[in-house]
Amino acid sequence: METLSQYGYVGIAAALIGSGFGLPIPEELPIITAGILVGHEDTSLRWWIMLPVAILACVIGDSLLYGIGRWWGPTLLEKEWVKRRLIPPEKREEIIKNFHERGIAVLLGARLLPGIRTPIFIMAGVLKVPLGRFVIADGLYAIPGINILFWLSYSLTDQVLEVFNKIEQY
Repeated sequence: METLSQYGYVGIAAALIGSGFGLPIPEELPIITAGILVGHEDTSLRWWIMLPVAILACVIGDSLLYGIGRWWGPTLLEKEWVKRRLIPPEKREEIIKNFHERGIAVLLGARLLPGIRTPIFIMAGVLKVPLGRFVIADGLYAIPGINILFWLSYSLTDQVLEVFNKIEQY
């Protein structure tokens, strides 16, 4: 636990920003880990630092996806692997339609459904949603979800550690 405490803030931020870059880590995992790290009694990490770090890192990771869409979106969308795996043409049309019908409220759906985060945030950049509106909406949508996961894991730290210890015994 001492090593995690030493690199906790930076490690959580790096994992969250990395998930925005497409690392195969669900965004929820570092948030839950952050809550557990600060909920453990033998830590020097503090929740009042960790929670804002997690929220800020999530928004930065999402903004990086937005930036990729903004700067390289049209070129990126023509790549065969993107059409096949990331944003197929039919999904692209559906996202565009949803942005036109629902505006930036689409970002809330993307926040709640992890499988569609990457395509939605990239398409927000491609569609040139104003950056300020994107960041504000993403931050406002991120705050409740991150708080729920963070505080749930924080309050259940002892139970989670007990499960890990039992698993380790086996």
